[in-house]
Amino acid sequence: METEGRSARIASSSAKEMPARESLSSHVGRKLDVELEVRQRSPAMDEAIECSEILRILSDRLNEAVAANDAHRKRTCLESFEGSKLLIPPSEYVERIFNYSEVSESCILVAILYLERLKKKVVDLHITSTSIQRLLLVAVMIAAKFLEDRPTCNSWWALIGSISVAEINALERDFLFHVDFDLAVRSEDYSTFVDSLLWSETAAVSR
Repeated sequence: METEGRSARIASSSAKEMPARESLSSHVGRKLDVELEVRQRSPAMDEAIECSEILRILSDRLNEAVAANDAHRKRTCLESFEGSKLLIPPSEYVERIFNYSEVSESCILVAILYLERLKKKVVDLHITSTSIQRLLLVAVMIAAKFLEDRPTCNSWWALIGSISVAEINALERDFLFHVDFDLAVRSEDYSTFVDSLLWSETAAVSR
């Protein structure tokens, strides 16, 4: 019954047309406000605020990367991840995935690390407006399965990304084989990536 209720929220929307919804910042901010009412500020809450800011920066970097790759008419060599052009900004697509999948901010960040890992294996991989819909969706789905206590089934991810279950199953296999099922992320690598987003003027996203 829960899945049916969640499905009803997005059945009328697609990855190309975003429904009216609360912003990522207000979504995270509301949760923090509730916690502030019952306890003093804690290191864990500071971390949550930082994660929200990191996610915003990451979304901006994705916007820049996609715009640059589109301007140079780049395409990814992984044809299975190519599709029609995403008609919303990448930042809004990140927000869509975050809101509907209910994964943590850290899960989104690890997904980008997986894309970086895939880039090292597939040199001609480019994140564009025609590939981000599938690349990012599958990367976040795999990160959620590896990291989260309650991973969402593939049919729900397919609904979020507006693709078929058969397709997302095939894309998941392709992604895993291309990264040699290497999903473990060292804390040092994660920290370095977060620091690069917070302090570096250059994007930590594959172009």
